[in-house]
Amino acid sequence: MLTKTLLLMCCVLIGFAGLAAAQRKTLACPKATAYRRVKIKPERAESALFARYEEFCQGKRKTGDAFKHGPYKLWGPNGEVLVEGQFVDGERDGKWKKSTPRQIGVEFWTKGRLIESEGYDRTDFVTIDFRRCAPQSGLFYQGSGTGNPFIWTYEVLAGEGNFCKIKYSVREDAALSPEFAIWNYCRVSKAKNKLPLDAIAAVANQYCEVGNESQP
Repeated sequence: MLTKTLLLMCCVLIGFAGLAAAQRKTLACPKATAYRRVKIKPERAESALFARYEEFCQGKRKTGDAFKHGPYKLWGPNGEVLVEGQFVDGERDGKWKKSTPRQIGVEFWTKGRLIESEGYDRTDFVTIDFRRCAPQSGLFYQGSGTGNPFIWTYEVLAGEGNFCKIKYSVREDAALSPEFAIWNYCRVSKAKNKLPLDAIAAVANQYCEVGNESQP
């Protein structure tokens, strides 16, 4: 009985440690500002790349109005940084970086004015945190620049006990509408933690079935 109690206490402590690590402050704020960590509301999450929360530094004017000042980060559903940059007196300034499943974008701002922007296709695969199993979807290209890249579309559907349900499709013809894509429906153990999507596809026979949304 004592052994079981000790094991339970260890699991609880590990869980709290994991939660604390996930919520760890990653910004160093300037003087006279306060650190803020704000959860993204569900109605805003999809338009914000399925972001989970944002970190920023907040100052206050003599009028009482709050403004962002200092470093900024927007965190995604898999623990990745989606947007990173700097605010100066409430306005974007300097270099900003934005990551989507498809592209990496870089912008240069001066006192709230966009001066220059550039972007390039990503060469890595989307990595999904199956332990968290957060809602998300996206599209990216494999083999960009080859003239005929494969188009990957994916969506995390829901958690189901110790599993995370996802679906993905791969199509070669850019003209083919996604509604005609052949979907693979997969159940991946949350114990797998984080895996790139191609790692799932490589052993799809272990996790996935082809068919309608009722499968697997």
